[in-house]
Amino acid sequence: MKKIWTDVLICLPKQLKVNKKELLDNIDTTRSDMQIWNANVEQDLKEKEGTLAEQVNKIRNELMSNLESVRTEYSEQKNELINDSQAVREGFQNRLTELGDDIRRLGEELDEKSTSAIEKLKNDSGIFMIDFQKKTRELEQEIDNKIKEFKTGVQEVRRKTESSERKCWVRLQKAQKS
Repeated sequence: MKKIWTDVLICLPKQLKVNKKELLDNIDTTRSDMQIWNANVEQDLKEKEGTLAEQVNKIRNELMSNLESVRTEYSEQKNELINDSQAVREGFQNRLTELGDDIRRLGEELDEKSTSAIEKLKNDSGIFMIDFQKKTRELEQEIDNKIKEFKTGVQEVRRKTESSERKCWVRLQKAQKS
């Protein structure tokens, strides 16, 4: 019986080391997966930012093209409409101002959306990492608690075994004296 307990006690630290190594390997794999996920998200964000920039440039080019055609038309008709009312000329000027404001507004919106998306990604990534670290600490604490419980159990078994051995020795000694 003592040999069985001795064998169990000898194998126990080895098994604990194996289990701990497996857990650490799982943690490393999870970290690696998170880094890959983070890199993919950043790559997607860069691609989408590039697409947005292309769309803004396209819109800007279209607006500039429209603006140029309005200016050309205005120049062509200027000589014909020189005597027309000042209200018509002011209308064109207002339109040009609106187009310029629209271009500025679109640029500002792009900057705001890009900044917002990057901040959200950073925030989400930070929250995930905090949660991941918290769970890792919890798992480590749980493992430590299980190891402590196991050690306490082993000590209890050892104490009971030693007590039983002492009782057996006392009985044997009494039996030998009798």
